[in-house]
This record gives sequence, structure tokens and C-alpha cells, in this order.
Amino acid sequence: MPSLCRSYVASLAWMLIKSGETVIIRGGGLRRLALVRVPPIDLLRPFPAERMTAYEISTRINKRGSTRRISSILFPKQARVGCAGAAVVGHRVQRTVNRRSPALSWMLAMALVLGGFSTSARAAVIGARSGSAADIQAAVNLAKTGDTVTIPAGRFYFTGQVFAPDGIYIKGAGRDSTYLIKSDNLSEWHGMFTIDAKTGQPFKFSGITLEGRLAALQGTNRTTVVTTVKDQGLVIYGAAKNFQIFDSRFTEFLRPGIEFRGDAGSKWGEPNGVIYNNEFIDNWYIYLGYGVAIGGSRKSWHQEVLLGSPNAVFVEDNYFSRNRHCVSSSNGAIYVARYNTVVDNYQDAGAFDAHGLSPAWPRGTRSVEIYRNTVNNSIKRWAGVSIRGGSGVVWGNSWRGVTHGVDLVLERPPRAHPLSAYPALDQIGNPDALFIWDNVSSGDNVYKRPTADPHGIDYWLRENRDYWLTAKPGYVPYLYPHPLRMGAP
Repeated sequence: MPSLCRSYVASLAWMLIKSGETVIIRGGGLRRLALVRVPPIDLLRPFPAERMTAYEISTRINKRGSTRRISSILFPKQARVGCAGAAVVGHRVQRTVNRRSPALSWMLAMALVLGGFSTSARAAVIGARSGSAADIQAAVNLAKTGDTVTIPAGRFYFTGQVFAPDGIYIKGAGRDSTYLIKSDNLSEWHGMFTIDAKTGQPFKFSGITLEGRLAALQGTNRTTVVTTVKDQGLVIYGAAKNFQIFDSRFTEFLRPGIEFRGDAGSKWGEPNGVIYNNEFIDNWYIYLGYGVAIGGSRKSWHQEVLLGSPNAVFVEDNYFSRNRHCVSSSNGAIYVARYNTVVDNYQDAGAFDAHGLSPAWPRGTRSVEIYRNTVNNSIKRWAGVSIRGGSGVVWGNSWRGVTHGVDLVLERPPRAHPLSAYPALDQIGNPDALFIWDNVSSGDNVYKRPTADPHGIDYWLRENRDYWLTAKPGYVPYLYPHPLRMGAP
């Protein structure tokens, strides 16, 4: 096998195969052509071997001047498939490329892994005349699945809303170049941009600053409410799949910069994708004020949750400053917050938060994975993380300027589900436990918040039953950086 072919297969293996695993390449007649051994790499984020399966990819390579067919490469079961013309049967993918180009083979394999837009020669770039809501909406109305809508550089006052389907890319000239400044008082669930996940195709949003009405309506007051307006930046309805939101800024919103509502829109379900390299600055309101708010889907409570899989909303490598909660979740949400930087969290709240069953939503958070984040507060705040329900892992974080590292809470449920006997619906440990380990805190490491319930908090939350202060056995985090990021321009 030529070195170039070995190179691209090995590169693919480095991204997706566990260190030390063997990538088997066979000829069209299933005769073995080559074995590529992946060298040990300490920084590799591996998949467990039991989650591996064989995906069939038909392509052609040059070998000593002739062509031979690769018909199997080991891929992880969670690999996303999004190429046009690929036929999916169970866990097998077959496609033929009628060229003798290793580079083209590499591009095909990457497309299969990343699950990006379907390749199409007809994909268009549609330029909005300005950054006004009307001009952006006019461009969006012309866009088809796979098209890009561009917004020019400038500072634009933004009145009204833009409604768009998933499957398109909304792209500014850069967060320091394209500013969309909200100039109306539309309140919650009337976001500047509302995306309806109706097509099931990936959505992208990048290179834009969205600015809300916090300063205009509250001035510098961040302790008492002056306004009843609770505005939002980007709202995504439904089961959004493989979305990417990156290189943008969300600032001065009273509710959230980005909010998901899985049980809404055309197609309900749990969203998944990645939010990365964004800035979330000065988002506040009493009991609200989030960088990212994740409302998942009640459906997630009817299925097993596999930690370390891509089936989550990933929030990674973002910068948060002066938010009440950087990330908050509810209603079956599944999220991963990792490698984020938090500076000066607002008020006495946890930087990362997960609601249990509350009167506000039908169900509580399903699971979280919160790791390798850094919180630095110049004024001491309540906690690095507040977990009020659900399960998951919290590990390897640094909390500075906090009273508590991890705050464990029994959420007060709605009247329809009163607290009576253990376990409470959607509480920590029901049905899966929470694992906490290797965090560094300037305050205490783990705190169980007292409850008004007569049973007391120790009745509801017990170590080595509902939560563990050790690593979760068999847990392996998902690939970092998220593979979807490899396809970003």
C-alpha cells in the first residue's frame, strides 16, 4: 500500500479509533490488503472497543500503478452519515467513487464521519443586503437546504425576528465585524433568530454578535428587576441534528443568548450538536440570565443514556463572563460542558446548572457531563456547579472564588408530583447515579443543600447510592475536539 494511502487511513484512525486498535483494509474480494496500527497517543480521546463496528466504504486507491478497492475500514458505531448518495443498511455504509484519488477517498471518509451537509454542486451563497431582520429574512426565504446566507459587516439595528429552517448556514463577517443590535422589546420566545429543525439537516451559525436589551432596559442594575422584558438571541426548536454554533458573541440578553426547546417546532426530539469558540457576556435577569439554556425532550427519559456518546448538546471552548448561569438545562436535556473558561459569574448561582423536576417543565434534566472547565470569580459566588436532578459525571474542573465546588440539590417538584417517599421523580440517582471526582475548589468540594422537606436532605441524597465521589467505572469521554468542528470553515 502506498505511503499516502497509509497516511490518510492512519489520520482517520487517529481521530476515531482507540489507540492500539487495528484498522483492517480489505480488497474487493475481501482479501486483506493492509493493517494499519494506530500508535499510542496520550491525548487521544478513545472510543471503547466494544462500541466499534465495521462500516463498508467502496472507493479506489492506487497501489503500484493499479487500482484496488478498499471495502472495509473500522469506524465507531456513533459515526454520523451525511453524504449524498450513501446507502445506509443497519450499520453498513456503501458508496463508490469512480476516481483513483486518495485525497478524494479521504474527503469521502471525512464526510461520512462528520455528517456534514450533503454534497451538492447547486449549493448557493445568498447575501443579505444588510443586517436588518427584513433583509436577512428575505435572503433566508431564498435559501435551500445546504445554502449559505451571508450577513455583511456593520452595526445594524435589528427590529423583529428572523425565522429559518435547519439545513442552512447563517454566516456573518466575524463577531467583531457583524453586529446585530436588538432595538425592540419583544420578550421570551420571540428570539432574534428562531430556527425550526424541520428538515433534520445540520444547521450552522457563525461570525455574528447578537446584542440584547439588558443595558437599555436595566442600565447597570444587576440585583433588582426594572423591566419585564426577557429577550433571547438564538432560539432553536425541535430535534436539531449536528448543528454548529461558533465564533459568535451573545451579549446583554435577559433570558439566554442561545436557547433550545426540544419539545417544540415541527419535529420534536433531543437536539445534538456543538457550540464552540463563542463569547457569552453580561446576560442576566432574576432567576434567568443564561449563556446557553437547554430544554431537551421528555423522550430522553424513555431510553438509556450512554455517556461519552455524540447524542448531546456539546458546549466546549467558550468564554463566559458575567452570566447568572453559563449553561442551564431542563426537560430531559442531555448536555456536555467541557474546556470552557468562566470569569466572574453573576450573583449567588452555579456557573453550570441542571434542573430536576420543577413546576416550570414536564421533566428534569436527564444527564450531564461537566469536565475540564475553569471558573475564576473575583467576588466569591455560590458554586461551580449546581446539580438539582438527573445523572452524569462532574470531573477535572477548577473552581476558584466559589463557596461550594459542586452543589447537590433536591428540586422542589410541582404539586402533581409531591415529595412522599424515596426516590423522587428525576432526582439525582433516579434512575442513574452522579459521579464526582478530581475537581479543585477554593471552597468545599461537595455540598448537600438542606431541604425544607421533613425527611431531610440525607434521606433523599446519599453518597454511594445516589452520588459517588469516585470515577465512573468504564466511562470514556467523547472525542475532543468534537468531530463536527473538523468540517468548519
